[in-house]
Amino acid sequence: MAKVSTINSEFSVEQEPQETKDIIPLLQKLATEFDAIIFTQPGTLISKSGGQHFLDNNLDLILDTSGNSEIEKLSVHIELKYFDKEQSQLSDDQIRRKERSEAILKVRGIKVNANLPCIDAETETLIRTPKEIATRLCILAVTNFVANNVIPADIAIAYLQQYDLWAETTPEEKEFLGHPTEERKNTESWKSECIYTLMWALGKIDELNFPDQLCDLNDIPEQDYPVGAGKDPNAFINSISETRSAAEILDANDLYYRIDWACVDARLANVQLEEAISGVVYERHYALNWLIRYGEQDWDDVSCDT
Repeated sequence: MAKVSTINSEFSVEQEPQETKDIIPLLQKLATEFDAIIFTQPGTLISKSGGQHFLDNNLDLILDTSGNSEIEKLSVHIELKYFDKEQSQLSDDQIRRKERSEAILKVRGIKVNANLPCIDAETETLIRTPKEIATRLCILAVTNFVANNVIPADIAIAYLQQYDLWAETTPEEKEFLGHPTEERKNTESWKSECIYTLMWALGKIDELNFPDQLCDLNDIPEQDYPVGAGKDPNAFINSISETRSAAEILDANDLYYRIDWACVDARLANVQLEEAISGVVYERHYALNWLIRYGEQDWDDVSCDT
């Protein structure tokens, strides 16, 4: 149980019937490197029981639903890195930020998890540069035009190439622009909320409204929007010299971290969170995590851990 309390991520491995040659050494390597506990289904190449069961990082049976185990004496080793940062060494700004976010959630009737830790302090946070943010914003805006059928994908690609933004376009964005299916368009259209969040971070939007309704990018004055017909996005990029303060961005990040937890909690309980739109919360949390360099992850790889 002590080991379970330190688990901070999960991922799945699906086994294709024809591709089994390297699956066992791959799973062994992953289990060893991540010091994993494996929740295993019956009938796989590594299964040790006829029902659902747990394996350790040596692929030995820890326990199945009948109480069977291959391990006579289980030695549990837990590395300190799997625990949250020591919360007794928090700065005043971290504590105040957490208290402020929780107060906002309580007023709005959103469930609060008091055990969620504080996010990093201002002294530990390096906000992305104005040019980074403005460049990412321009690419998102062009991709969003395609998602919302404003322009075709080939025009978007030509635009990004013409203004030297193609090299900064991510692999997933390039894949989307190469094959913009209706399903992918629907997914990408949610990035409007990321655009809205980055515009706020650059001071082009006064307030990041509560996520109980979708943003409307049409509310942004045309002269402030970074891309469009006849517009050189580099003019926008070069005009940006500052962002909101680390304190403001961290305030927003902390709030969305806690709302996102409430959305996930509601989804796991099969109930609808009426006070916020989960898709809006996720996309804004995503953009905010990128802004604060959470996990030093590139745009395609940003995680929204809760």
